[in-house]
Amino acid sequence: MTEIIEKSKIMKIKSIFILVFLSLIFTFCGKDLKNKKQQKQKQHKLTIEVQNAVDSLSLIDEIRLRGTKRFDDLLKVASNQDLVFLTKNKNPKIRCYAFNGLIINKYPELTDIFFEHLKDTSVIQTRYECTGERTTVMNFMLNYFHPKNIGVKNKFSEIEYNKYNKIAESYKKNIKPVKIENYEKEIKKLQNNDLEYFQDYYCADSKDEDFEVKRKLVKKNIEFVKYEEMVLATAYFEVNGCNSHFPNIERRNDTIILKYQMRNKYPCDEKHRIIEKINFVIFDQYVTKIKTVIAE
Repeated sequence: MTEIIEKSKIMKIKSIFILVFLSLIFTFCGKDLKNKKQQKQKQHKLTIEVQNAVDSLSLIDEIRLRGTKRFDDLLKVASNQDLVFLTKNKNPKIRCYAFNGLIINKYPELTDIFFEHLKDTSVIQTRYECTGERTTVMNFMLNYFHPKNIGVKNKFSEIEYNKYNKIAESYKKNIKPVKIENYEKEIKKLQNNDLEYFQDYYCADSKDEDFEVKRKLVKKNIEFVKYEEMVLATAYFEVNGCNSHFPNIERRNDTIILKYQMRNKYPCDEKHRIIEKINFVIFDQYVTKIKTVIAE
């Protein structure tokens, strides 16, 4: 009886040793594969054609979301391996353009690229037609995974997206407006009726279930924060299908008036309601109040 017990103990000990041995093998093999992948990426070299395209694209001050000829030139000569390598480029604009290229090429491991940039707080300027936004690299990449993006197979669920969007919004709160060099000249322009602003395409649709909750964001008097000689503010507008989403901006003494204008060229739907969010910068330290009005 004692012999049987001892044999069973020996078998258990052997089993434990085997399991430990196998786990060590898998661990080291996994690390080895990861290290080899990292070494391969570090050793990756760009061709002269790709490097020239990158250098040319680096000269653009902002990321143009509708694309540019220089971006198209990069995609013509760069492989997916080149683009993955460029997502680690020291220039944040190039990192974003490379990510955009991988989206166009339907690269299957985009989520891996995103998670590598989860803490990428480098600030970039984006531009779509005549509107722009200052944001972070992480936020730029996150937008691709929005749950409402059509045709995106690996998009996040609402819960996943909201989780990462909270992180992105916390990064964006630390972004300060860029102080312009020729301040006096800009102030003269502002006095005439020309305010510089950049617009977010955040909007709530009247078809959304939580539309009534989002309406509470709309305020006639807008809160803003002053940074030395400039003002950073966020406005939420509620407009109908007959109003333009580009406000006319007026100055009345120390008050800024944001006014939505009626559409003339487009179909009008008065029942359709939209809430839009606009982030804007005012290069004037004397502003004391900002209001919004809807054109009759």
